[in-house]
Amino acid sequence: MISGSVVGMSLLGYFLDKKFGWEPWGLLTCALLGVAVGMYELWKLMFSGKSS
Repeated sequence: MISGSVVGMSLLGYFLDKKFGWEPWGLLTCALLGVAVGMYELWKLMFSGKSS
């Protein structure tokens, strides 16, 4: 869950860096957003009250 969001957002950041010449800010920003999204999803899973 976390790794998927980090990898996906990092790829998006890499693409944006190459397209707009933002290196390294696109990759860093998107990777941090991926971590935040992954942690949020993990938090929801842990405290949803549902068992898998």
